[in-house]
Amino acid sequence: MVGKHQNHHHHTPHRPRSKTLIFTLLLFSFSLLVILYTFSSSSLHSVSYPNQSDRTETSFVPSLEKFLIHKAPKLSIRDDTVNGERDDDDPRKLDEMVFERENRLLNEDPVYPVGYPVKVYVYEMPKKFTLDLLWLFHNTYKETSNATSNGSPVYRLIEQHSVDYWLWADLISPESERRLKSVVRVHQQHEADFFYVPFFTTISFFLLEKQQCKSLYREALKWVTDQPAWKRSEGRDHIFPIHHPWSFKTVRKFVKNAIWLLPDMDSTGNWYKPGQVSLEKDLILPYVPNVDRCDAKCLSESAPKRTTLLFFRGRLKRNAGGKIRAKLGAELSGVKDVIITEGTAGEGGKLAAQGGMRRSLFCLCPAGDTPSSARLFDAIVSGCIPVIVSDELELPFEGVLDYKKVAVIVSSSDAIQPGWLINHLRSLTPSQVKEFQNRLVQYSRHFLYSSPAQPLGPEDLTWRMIAGKLVNIKLHTRRSQRVVKGSRIAHRHFLMCQNTGGNLIFYQGSRKMEGRYYLVFISFCIIHIVQAQQGFISLDCGLPTNDSPYIEPVTGLVFSSDADHIQSGKSGRIQKDLETLHIKPYLFLRYFPDGVRNCYTLDVLQNIKYLIKAVFVYGNYDGPNKWARVDLEGKVNGTVEEVIHVPRSNSLQICLVKTGNSLPFVSALELRLLRNDTYVVPDVSLKKLFRRYYRQSDRLIRYPDDVFDRIWSPFFLPEWKQITTTLLR
Repeated sequence: MVGKHQNHHHHTPHRPRSKTLIFTLLLFSFSLLVILYTFSSSSLHSVSYPNQSDRTETSFVPSLEKFLIHKAPKLSIRDDTVNGERDDDDPRKLDEMVFERENRLLNEDPVYPVGYPVKVYVYEMPKKFTLDLLWLFHNTYKETSNATSNGSPVYRLIEQHSVDYWLWADLISPESERRLKSVVRVHQQHEADFFYVPFFTTISFFLLEKQQCKSLYREALKWVTDQPAWKRSEGRDHIFPIHHPWSFKTVRKFVKNAIWLLPDMDSTGNWYKPGQVSLEKDLILPYVPNVDRCDAKCLSESAPKRTTLLFFRGRLKRNAGGKIRAKLGAELSGVKDVIITEGTAGEGGKLAAQGGMRRSLFCLCPAGDTPSSARLFDAIVSGCIPVIVSDELELPFEGVLDYKKVAVIVSSSDAIQPGWLINHLRSLTPSQVKEFQNRLVQYSRHFLYSSPAQPLGPEDLTWRMIAGKLVNIKLHTRRSQRVVKGSRIAHRHFLMCQNTGGNLIFYQGSRKMEGRYYLVFISFCIIHIVQAQQGFISLDCGLPTNDSPYIEPVTGLVFSSDADHIQSGKSGRIQKDLETLHIKPYLFLRYFPDGVRNCYTLDVLQNIKYLIKAVFVYGNYDGPNKWARVDLEGKVNGTVEEVIHVPRSNSLQICLVKTGNSLPFVSALELRLLRNDTYVVPDVSLKKLFRRYYRQSDRLIRYPDDVFDRIWSPFFLPEWKQITTTLLR
C-alpha cells in the first residue's frame, strides 16, 4: 500500500554552536582555498619541463635504428611537395595567402611577429635525399676500414655532425609524442615562418662517390629552388643543415640567402668564403658529444677521483688555427698534474677520453682545423671545466647561454706564455671550481641531442634562436619584392661585358646595344665584376658621387666615391698635366683643412685579416710648386702606405691626423680581404717594408694577377743574369 512517507527520526533539542569554532573552521577553509589557488596559479604561469624518461635516447645509432624500424615505414614520402600543376603564378599565389595570414595576425595577435611557437614547414623530399641516406649509413657504419685521410672513422664524424637527423626526427614525430613548445610543424606553406630542408648533406659527402655526391647535391638544389616558397623569399626563410664544413660545398653559393646550421663560422677562409656566413643570418649548433653525460650524482661520485689539474687527449698537429695545439703541447708537456697525450678516435678512444675527463678538473679545448672542436662539448657533459683557447671561436646559443660561467676562456697569446695558464688555473679557489662544476651539470642538458627532443635541449634552443631571426628575414624578403616586376630590365642574363683596352663594349645576342641602355647595363656589368672582387673596398677619395661607381680600366677594379664614409673634408683634383702619370682612382683626392682628426668609417668583417692601402698623390692639387706643404719623403708622384690588420669589430675607422702646419689629404683607400693563414704572426698589425719580384721588367704586378691586389715592384741588379727554363722540378 502506498502511503505518505513518515519521518520517524526523533528531533533533539537544537544547541547553539560555538562562534569561535565556526570562525576557526571558516578561517581554515579560506586558508586552504588560498593555498590551492596559489599552487594552481603558479603551476599555470610557470614552465614545467618533464624529466628525461628511461625511453629518452641520446645515442645516435640506437636512436636511428628505432627510427628506421618503427617510424620510417609510417612516413608518407612523396616525389614532390607541391601537388598538381605548377607555373609561374605559384609564388604569387603563395604570397597572397601569406599576406592574408600575416595581416590577420598583425591585427589580432598583440605580440606578432615575435610570438611562440615557431611554425615550420618540413619539405617532404624524395627518399634519395632522406631515408635512403639514413639506411646507407645504418648498413655501412660498422665497416671499420671506412676512415678519412687522417684516420678518423667516418661513422664517428657523421655522428658528431648528425644535427640534421635529430632536428628532422623531432619535427616529423606525431605531435602527441613531441615535448617541445618552441616549434610546431605546419602542413600548409602559407602558414609557415620557416621551411626546413631535410637533406643529409654530411652522410652524402662521406658515403657517396665524389661525382655521385656532387650530382645529388645538384638534384637537391634544383628540387628545393623549384619550390614556390623558395622563389617567393629567394630562400631567406629556408633552413639548411650544413653542419660539416665540407658538406654541400659545391652548391653553397646558390643557397647563400638561406639559414645555415653550422659548427662554427671559421673566419680563416678555409671552409667558407669570406662573407658567406654570418651570425646575423646563420646559426651555430653544437657537435653531438662523443662521451656519456656525467650528471649530478656522477659528478659527486667522481669528485675525489679528479686529481688531474688539466687534461687533453687528441691530435696535437692540426692546420690553420689548430697549430696552437702543438705550441700548447710543448708548453704544458711534463708539467705536474697535467696530462697532454696524443689520442685516436673510435670506441677505445672514446673510453680513454671519457675516463680522462672524469678524472680531471679542467679540460683543454684548443682550436682544431676549424675554430671549434667536439672536445668542448665532451668536456661540458663530462663535468670537466673547459679551458677554451680559440681566438676566433663562435659558440652555439650564445644569445641565451653565458659561457664564461661554465668555462675558462683565454687568448692564445696568453695561453702559450710560460707558466701563465697553469698559474691561472691554480689561482682559482675550490669554491670557484665547485661553482663551475655545478653550472656544468645544469648546462650539459643544452648539448644533449635526444629522441624525443627535450625542452632546453639543443633542438629546443635551436628554434628559440631561429625565432629571433624572423623579423629581419621578413624585412629583407619584403625589400626584395617591393619593386614592380615589369619595371626590371628584361633579358639581362644575355648580357656580355667585355673590357677591350679600357673601353667597355656591351653585347646582347649578336647586336650592339642602343645608347639609351648603356647606363643600366653598365651598372649590371659592375655588379657582376664586384662579385668577383668580394671583400674588396675601393674608395676613390674626393670623387663626385655622380661619377660613382666605375671600373678602373687597367686593373678591372670597381671604385666608388668615399662620400658615404666620411662627413668632413673637401674634394680636390691633381694638376691637369700630371694626370697621365696616374690611373683614374688617383686623380681626385680629399683634403682636410678643418679639424685635427678626420676619420673614415668602414663596414668590415670582424676578426678577418685585411690588407689596407692608403694612397697619397699630391699632384699640386692646390696650385703649382706647393709640394713643400706636405711631407711625403720627397715622393712627388705620391706614395702608398700598407698595413695588414685584423679588425676586432664590424666597424673600422681610418683617420687622418693633422700635425703642426700640415694639411692632411688622401687619394684612395683600398681594403683587400686576406686569408687568415697568410702572414701568420702574433696578435699585431704589420706595416709593409717592401714587396718585390726579381725580374728585368718595369711593370708593377697587382690585381688581377695577384688576387689579393698586392702591388709587386720589379727588382734586378745590373750584375745579375736572367735565365729561363721549362723544367718544372
